[in-house]
Amino acid sequence: MNLQFIRYFLALEQTQNFSQAAQKMNVVQSTFSAGIKKLEEQLDCQLFYRDKRNVRTTPEGQRLVPMAKQLMAAWHNIELTYHQHQSKELTVGLLKNVLMDAVLPRLNKFKEQYPSHRIKIVEGSAEQLKQQLKRGELDCAIAKEFTITDQAFNSCFLYQEKLMLTVPQGHELATRQSVSIKQLHNLPLITRAACSLYTEVYGTLTQHNIEINAVFSSENDEVVKGLVASGVGCALLSKPANADPALVFIPFNDAEFVSNIVISWHQDNQKKNLEGFLRL
Repeated sequence: MNLQFIRYFLALEQTQNFSQAAQKMNVVQSTFSAGIKKLEEQLDCQLFYRDKRNVRTTPEGQRLVPMAKQLMAAWHNIELTYHQHQSKELTVGLLKNVLMDAVLPRLNKFKEQYPSHRIKIVEGSAEQLKQQLKRGELDCAIAKEFTITDQAFNSCFLYQEKLMLTVPQGHELATRQSVSIKQLHNLPLITRAACSLYTEVYGTLTQHNIEINAVFSSENDEVVKGLVASGVGCALLSKPANADPALVFIPFNDAEFVSNIVISWHQDNQKKNLEGFLRL
């Protein structure tokens, strides 16, 4: 079996788009499509449903995903064994206040598969990460989509950040299933200066003549959560998987503040541990 076809399969499974997957693999679409077809012939099954607009993974394709990832991990371990001259450090830029429960599984899997490699985490603002990535000081950066727009860089989706009104247990709004942005008018609010959606959020509030009653401001989300839990004020935060039970997260019914968080890297970076990190 050609390992390149397995790479094609994983790229298509991730993008669900032939042209994007072919671009990611740096091959023309005809070559890419032929590789997928040959893999299906070798396995004697259909891995993807195709029509003019959509590509979807079949049940057989879904079964192959974890096995394909294991196969590529094994191959990367072999490559790493015979490429000892390559750096065993991976430098990852991390946007301030990114949801760690969305990032930790990838970091933990990387350490499981590459136990001898060290991950160096560099926190910063979107602009700081952009400049460090361009200078080659980072192998990759986890930041808001479109932070890096240079065509020399590639990106892959990690998770979606969605802001909700966050109030303490016992607050008058805590039992609501949803709230309107108008209910933020003069509500004691703890602003997040490092929020990736800061400009969009407060621009929207200004457009709707909603006065912001900012009682505190902090760049650290843990500080913000602590202040909310103590009843000092409310905040706009993304809900983590393991949310503090002292906090209540309420979605908006008339506005949506969302952004995609992606991993970006320079397309010429050939480090094997970076390739392994991106594949997870």
